[in-house]
Order: sequence, then structure tokens, then C-alpha cells
Amino acid sequence: MKLKTMKYKIIFLMFGLLVGCETYKHSNPFDPQYDGDKTKIISISSYKILEYGSGFNSKPVSLSRGAYTLLVSLKNTGKAVAKNVSGDFILNASSNYIQVKKTMDRLLWGEIPPPPFQNICEGIGYDQALEIIVSSNTPYGYQFDIILKMTDEENQSWVDTINLQVQSTNNIYAIDRYSISLFWEYPITIEYNLDVFLKNISSIQRQLRGDITTTDSNIKITGGSDKRYVLNPNEVGKSNFPYKFELPKSISRPYLTTFKLKIKDIFSGNIWEEDISVTIN
Repeated sequence: MKLKTMKYKIIFLMFGLLVGCETYKHSNPFDPQYDGDKTKIISISSYKILEYGSGFNSKPVSLSRGAYTLLVSLKNTGKAVAKNVSGDFILNASSNYIQVKKTMDRLLWGEIPPPPFQNICEGIGYDQALEIIVSSNTPYGYQFDIILKMTDEENQSWVDTINLQVQSTNNIYAIDRYSISLFWEYPITIEYNLDVFLKNISSIQRQLRGDITTTDSNIKITGGSDKRYVLNPNEVGKSNFPYKFELPKSISRPYLTTFKLKIKDIFSGNIWEEDISVTIN
């Protein structure tokens, strides 16, 4: 009888040791499989704004008028691994000025361990990307929010917000100067050439298309569309052909008017507009 009792004691002892080892195995909060406290804290670590269509090796730029890619990185500051993390934006930032859409059905970040492991999952591909389109007439300084909802395989969820502002410069081009010259004189009108100079302040060559319009009823634009610019980094230059407009001879000079310049990046599709105040002598 004693032998049988001792046998059961040994079995219970071995079972206890096994259970104890398993408990000990994941009782360290720094263990990626730590299961003593299921707390996971997922939030936005950082984000990058890239020019749309330029690929993911481009340098981040300021958000301005045009189309951009937003790459979002997440971090886990909790005590347990967050597995199969995915996300969606629950506030569509669309307005008269802003449109936001996903490049994939869902934003995906995969597995994010807690500290001291690499607890940041960087956005380096389309799975973590949103497309942002800023209308060409968006006021500079315009602010809006993108709210992200993130979920893991255990259906735990977290919400975080990115605050964005449309900057007054897109870090790509800047109007440098303009020049006006007489092209042809008719009995009642004078036709002028208008050269608008742009400066490429980005780090790569840009190929641009320019158009001008005006609301001035005295001005008749005769050649204001599809002017081409090819500018190397830090280069200032005018389009391949000048813009053309007519002004009645009866108008006294000097005459001040305003043109709206619309520039499109041929490759990225980004568009921006500027008003140009011009004095005609």
C-alpha cells in the first residue's frame, strides 16, 4: 500500500514540475511569448510622406498640393506579442480638399513584439501605405486628421491619430521670376510672350507641364497650355516655348494683371497652382 502511495506521489510531483517549468518558461515579461499579462499597447511610432509614384526609396517630403504616399510604422510598448496586426482608417479624411484611400484591402504590420525586442514595425511597403490626394486649390495651412484603428488576431484593438497640415511649399519647385517681351503688334492689340521661370529644389530631375489662365477680361490668352519644363536639381529655367497673351492697345500702361499658373509633374502626377502678378509696360 505504501509503495502504491509513493508511486502516486512521484507522478504528482513530476506533473507539478512539468507544469511549473511551462509556467516559468513564459513568466518573464521580456519573453515574446509572455502569457502572465496579456497587455499589448499598439500605437503609431512614426510616419513618412513620400511623393506618389516615386517609389519607397525616396526621401520624405512635406505634405502639399498633389498626390502622396503615407507610410505608417507601429510600436508595441506593452508586455505581450501582438500577432497579425492589421488596420483601417475609421475616419475618411475626404473633404472638398483631401481624399484618402488604401493601397491594399487592409493595412498589415504582422507581428510586433514588446520591448526590449525590436518593438517597432516600420512601414516599408504597400501593405502599410495610404494614398493622400490634396486638391490643387487646398488652402495652405489646412489641417486634417487621419484616425487609424489597429486590430490583432485576438481582436484586441487600438486607435491612434495622425495630424497633418498642408504646407506652403512642396519642396519641389518654386517660382523664381518672369519676363515679358513684345511678340507681335496688331492694329488694335499687342501680343506678348510671357516666360515664367521655375526652380527645381528637389534632388532629382523634374519634367513638368505648365498652363496659365486668367480672370482678367482685358487679357486674351493665345498660347497658355502644355508648356514643358525639364529641370535638373537646383536648376532655374523657363519652358520650351513661352506663354502668349494679347492686350488691347487702348489699355493704358503700365498695366497690372494676374495669371494663375498650374504646374503638373509628368511622372508623379502632382499638381500645384500659384498666382503670378505681372506688370505690363
